[in-house]
Amino acid sequence: MIDGVSFRPAPWLPGPHLQTVVASLFRGPAVPDPTERRIVRVSPGSSIRLDVNRPRGASRGTLLLVHGMGGSAESAYMRRTARHALERSFAVARMNLRNCGGTERLADSLYNAGQSDDVARAVEHLASDGFARPLVAAGFSLGGNLVLLYAGREGDGCAADAVAAVNPPIELETCARAIEAPSNRIYQT
Repeated sequence: MIDGVSFRPAPWLPGPHLQTVVASLFRGPAVPDPTERRIVRVSPGSSIRLDVNRPRGASRGTLLLVHGMGGSAESAYMRRTARHALERSFAVARMNLRNCGGTERLADSLYNAGQSDDVARAVEHLASDGFARPLVAAGFSLGGNLVLLYAGREGDGCAADAVAAVNPPIELETCARAIEAPSNRIYQT
């Protein structure tokens, strides 16, 4: 329940599995040009790419988006969120985790749930390049886990003004067991 309103799915879209799968079938809105592609070094031998869009007028702040497992900056939920933020005059940087979104040549390792330093480097890059404040880091699923881990590790030294996590897997072992359950076979592709 949010602000006294309970979530009710559309009658034609019953059940959590169908709601999850249907959303993934749509590409999401186009994110307006121009998109700047920025390469950010995160560790020796590894870099990530930020796909940056700026609003037409003055920026009210900056939103760093971090995708979930198996996603990229081009995932539909990343594109939808970027579009909404741009319409509200926020600059948006969609982060591709290591080896995601066509960035395989940039990193000597795969991404994992412990690489919160990659989020730190992205936030530091945006802050040092003068992107408007507030600077908010928001992640989806595994990206949410990384954003929370980043904020927790940085504590008072966190360069982000705020963080948000959408459906983060806090206990990864429990989540892995749940996703392997027979009723979740649809997600095991």
